[in-house]
Amino acid sequence: MKMTVAVACYNQEDKIEKCLESVIRQDYENLEVLIVDDHSTDNSLGVITHFSDSHPEKDIRIISHERNMGINQSRNTAIDASKGEYIFFIDGDDTIEPFAISVLYNKTKEADVDFVGSSFRAMDLDGRVMKVYHYPEDVMEGDFALARYIEKHVRGFAPIHMTTKLYKMEFLKKNNIRCNPDLTHCDEAGVFSLQIAWRAKNIAFVNEITYNWIQHPQSISHQKHPNKNQFVLAQKGLESTLDLYARLKQNSKNVLIPDGMIYLLCYIVLTDGKLRQALYAEVTVKEKKDLLRSLKNKYAENDIKLCNILGIYNKLSYLILVSPFPYSLFHFYFRHLKKVVWIVSHTKAFKINL
Repeated sequence: MKMTVAVACYNQEDKIEKCLESVIRQDYENLEVLIVDDHSTDNSLGVITHFSDSHPEKDIRIISHERNMGINQSRNTAIDASKGEYIFFIDGDDTIEPFAISVLYNKTKEADVDFVGSSFRAMDLDGRVMKVYHYPEDVMEGDFALARYIEKHVRGFAPIHMTTKLYKMEFLKKNNIRCNPDLTHCDEAGVFSLQIAWRAKNIAFVNEITYNWIQHPQSISHQKHPNKNQFVLAQKGLESTLDLYARLKQNSKNVLIPDGMIYLLCYIVLTDGKLRQALYAEVTVKEKKDLLRSLKNKYAENDIKLCNILGIYNKLSYLILVSPFPYSLFHFYFRHLKKVVWIVSHTKAFKINL
């Protein structure tokens, strides 16, 4: 069975070769390496082309965008062009373990699933492990399978990454699951994952760590003072997530939505980082308050209540969002989210297991 590894690259001339080396070292042989260069302005395309020419024995295809279209369109391009029965996404500055594809594929043989995910690690530029994100091995079947997996196993870091998972192409195309191309230069894995969670009926996770997520201090997510454009991107990402949820809910009348879906939605909106990015941004307080007011109204319109929300991160974030507390308190909380949650979770009055 052919597997596609889709590599998204933009201006990563000093990183892309290491990524590609990890891909071609896979112990799974029937592999298509599909590289999408998003009109890089450095020598990324030259490095990719040289790498491909140096490995004629490998099934490597290169697609180069004629203009820069963003990470989401790069992934859509890969979905459209893939020749594999399953597809695995990797960013051009990350790496995967040599057994990654075979471990995930072997799980699909045990259970016919729409996707299989794995645990992964965050690493610094020197190769030191910063944190391991571990997900218990399990198989879930039926409606809202990912939501029920979350209810059973997850109370902390939610499995929303597009990477670290092997997706069945038939499932993606049948349900027209794609990234939002309008959110250019914004990794909108949350919107993609929300669609996956709504549609997937058979999923699996494995214990093995297959993916190395490399942390770059210069990336947008690590910037302390994002600019106006990044504020707009964060705002669009937050609102598009809630709008998608509202549409899915509207199209599924009389369907009981499990709390795991609410957890996933809240994690994407309140905990994953876009809201903190917006609050860091160098824009006026009025613009930030308007965003918070919009989010609060959308939560009310979707009838999302505290009793449906799982996990201490989401519960605290939701309470702060809907409360009448002053903006300064809200701003402080989301700028120091992890510290506040740690203090609360280690207080005897809150016996909550993260």
